Amino acid sequence: MNFVILGAGLIGAPMAKDLAADRENTVTVADISEPALKQLDSCEGIRTVKADLADRAALERILSP
Repeated sequence: MNFVILGAGLIGAPMAKDLAADRENTVTVADISEPALKQLDSCEGIRTVKADLADRAALERILSP
């Protein structure tokens, strides 16, 4: 299953790790904070995208299949 998590903070990061633990899942995490995304770089099965989540066009790119 494919998941997109908007935000790599206190809720998004642990959620991404839990979902990525199931190797059948594909997890993408989007956030504007590079330090928050860097914490997920070492996690297998998680793709990170730096994006301003207030930007509608950026959200559409992230969420489009």
